[in-house]
Amino acid sequence: MNMDSLIEDLRAVTALPGRGTPQLDRYRRIIRICTRQFWADMPDAFLREEYRFKLEPPVSVSTISIDSTDRLVFTLDVAPTVPAQLALDGTLRGRWLEVLRNGEYYYRRVRDVYVETVIDDPDLLHIVIDRPWDNNTDTTLTYRIFTYQYPYPADVQKILSVHYDPDVSPSQKVEPKLKAELDIQRWAQGWREQGRITSYARGDFYQLPAPHEKPGVALLSQQPNNNQKWGWDPVTGVEHTLNVAPAYGNAGSFEYRYSLAWGRYPWGHLSVGDRGDGLSGPAQGPLDPFYISAPSQATDAQAAVWGGSAIQVTALDVDYQYGYGPDTSRRSYHHYGCEKWWWRRRLSSEPVGGTNNAGFQEDPDAVWYLWKITPGHQTSVVDHGDLDPVDKRTRLEHIHGHQHLMFDKLPPAGEEAVMLAMVQKRPPEPAHDQDYIRIPPECESVFLNLCSAYVLGRREGEPNKESQYWGAYQRSLEDLRRRFGNPGHAKGPFGSGLGAGVPLHYIENITDGT
Repeated sequence: MNMDSLIEDLRAVTALPGRGTPQLDRYRRIIRICTRQFWADMPDAFLREEYRFKLEPPVSVSTISIDSTDRLVFTLDVAPTVPAQLALDGTLRGRWLEVLRNGEYYYRRVRDVYVETVIDDPDLLHIVIDRPWDNNTDTTLTYRIFTYQYPYPADVQKILSVHYDPDVSPSQKVEPKLKAELDIQRWAQGWREQGRITSYARGDFYQLPAPHEKPGVALLSQQPNNNQKWGWDPVTGVEHTLNVAPAYGNAGSFEYRYSLAWGRYPWGHLSVGDRGDGLSGPAQGPLDPFYISAPSQATDAQAAVWGGSAIQVTALDVDYQYGYGPDTSRRSYHHYGCEKWWWRRRLSSEPVGGTNNAGFQEDPDAVWYLWKITPGHQTSVVDHGDLDPVDKRTRLEHIHGHQHLMFDKLPPAGEEAVMLAMVQKRPPEPAHDQDYIRIPPECESVFLNLCSAYVLGRREGEPNKESQYWGAYQRSLEDLRRRFGNPGHAKGPFGSGLGAGVPLHYIENITDGT
């Protein structure tokens, strides 16, 4: 059932004749709203998906000292090696820094970890934090960097179960607890304790602030040089030819926006390269963000032609906005740690095949996909078509913030166990009339009742219609939950094979009767 057929079904059921653009837009909007609501209401058996992530043991190397000129920066007391003792790939951003001083523990969040190259002296490894230290003289402090809680991906709306390292050892389910119950357990055993994880709970909520600006967009130059043209290599100024790697995408009309991302997961099932950020190689690299914000406003639409000016997009220096940019002499300068994740949607495509367009054909589906990743302080990006195709596996989702999973212990040092969470995610929203609504066939009539309640009940002159269709939706939903929301669904209507009535009950501890 795609959007187009569902709209026709709604017309037939509700007897609404409207076919104009406003009415069609209203139908589409209601269908998208109902899709999100229906996914929240449906039995879990329909929607379960697997989500894997690695446990992150605490890490520490040597000791740290506060920078004498910048109280937002700690420096490792030993020179960094190659590769550096602490990860520089973004996987420590967003984690927690625990510092021990005079028998007391102090906590900060890690904004960034980086190596400063020093001429004629050993290099320095710096840990940038979120709040200033209380002095600039502390030295040789004991510390560790750890992951206190693990955020869900932005599109996960429910955790159904959690399993410890199921791919290596026999399945070991981690028991769920209420957050307050798990807090009491951790306080009783010492919440800093490391060991085998046995229980979990829903943790804290965190929302990364969203950018408020509307990025600017314009053609790079009205009389471009070769290295400023769409479809031409910005380094060599050479035009790229069709079907010869690296092939560039064709020009057209585009809009752009960006989200802020803080931190990366060290491992994930989705791995499609660095998208221009340089944190990892072109053929591999973790892509999933630890935290991601809601997006900025979209730019105005901008058109380009092959061989004409490339498109330049401009945005604010995020590091400067949050106090990590005003003073270039400080070691925290431009180390706020957030990246810009640029999203692009294609509104139209220039025809391909003529001598004036050697790009490969792109789909103008007007959906927001991940286009490019840049540092947060970078204020300008240029689209030459060189990062096409966009990453169609990574679409812009509704970002409300991140809920966390918390565990009863921290994993022991060296632990590389993978946690398997069975989750329920939000549905991808249908963008076009040809897109299918992601619901099982058994649910189509139920979904139609829900859409009808909104279509009829939320309009003038039809105050009673909503309750009729809403009641029908609730009754149908309860029937779905009875059929598919209990063990009978797994066993089938014939129970243990003896009939369609009450399944056979197995009796344990049978003894001789008198």
